[in-house]
Amino acid sequence: MGCALGWDGGVNRRSVAEVVIAMAIALLHRLPQANGEERGGTWSQLMGNQLSGRVMGVLGCSHVGKEVVMLLRAFDCQALAHDLLDFPEFYRAHQVTPRGLEDLIRSTEIVTIHLPLDYTTRDMFNGERLALMRGRSYLINGARGGCGRVGPQDHA
Repeated sequence: MGCALGWDGGVNRRSVAEVVIAMAIALLHRLPQANGEERGGTWSQLMGNQLSGRVMGVLGCSHVGKEVVMLLRAFDCQALAHDLLDFPEFYRAHQVTPRGLEDLIRSTEIVTIHLPLDYTTRDMFNGERLALMRGRSYLINGARGGCGRVGPQDHA
């Protein structure tokens, strides 16, 4: 007797999407920095920003990416998306603007990655693409580690 194995895509999509939103809020409100200062025995009044009304780029708009888009609506965020596949009905229903990869990176304040790791996505978000990001913007890698890899040579 054999044993059938399978994969059910998107099983944890809501959990991952919630973590992405939590990371975005924490980064914008500078919570990691404030926590570090507090633990170090210092405190300064750090000025943060709200997630509400921001432009967020979703790189990979399948299971998790779509869930992120739906959660962003509660924050009145504008969602831009890039995916190899086209999801016109979803984009229309959720006011998502599809963009090319480099345009999405240049146009958003927060980029979140939700891609499978394969030969087309490995190191897709490298130092060259990181340099396209606007000042004071954030990158959240909600995908496999190899999709966004920046080495020491990219920090020059």
